[in-house]
Amino acid sequence: MNSFRSAGLLCFALSLAAPASVAQVTGVAGINDYTLNGLVPGSTSCTSLCFASPLTLTMTVQASVGSVVVIVWTDCPCRGCSIPWPPNACFPAIPLGPLPPCATTNQSVDFFPVPGCNILFQATVFANSAGVASINVSVPSLGIASSPCSLRLSTQAVVLDPCGNGGIPLGPGPFVMTQAYDVGF
Repeated sequence: MNSFRSAGLLCFALSLAAPASVAQVTGVAGINDYTLNGLVPGSTSCTSLCFASPLTLTMTVQASVGSVVVIVWTDCPCRGCSIPWPPNACFPAIPLGPLPPCATTNQSVDFFPVPGCNILFQATVFANSAGVASINVSVPSLGIASSPCSLRLSTQAVVLDPCGNGGIPLGPGPFVMTQAYDVGF
């Protein structure tokens, strides 16, 4: 009995220590593809990006026409499959995650909600007749010149789309998660 308990504790500890590079949600054009300044469309969650600030940051989600998109930035660390959600029935299909507990779903919140992290920025945008929801934000100088990209933030968006399912923390509803990014400034 103790060996099972020890194994469970070890698995839990390893899941907390999993690297940010473990991917979960994959961006699919026309459903949930989120890009920053047009970089890495179709990527998986927690792809690392580095931007020299100040800059104009263009956040774009390719989704179904008329979709409502909520973009969130947080100081929580990016980690794939932090909060698994039920799989959705979108077409074209979003691939399932590569590792448990997300191997049976294609949806998750991919930032790790540790104590003290906060939502820093939130924007609601609407997909136009081309299925593009986009916003430009002027980012002031944030980094430390001697240590570029040392300020790490996470961003992910949620698309309100009838093909989606609900999940914690948003509750029931037609939600489709985009891929998340680990962003340095």
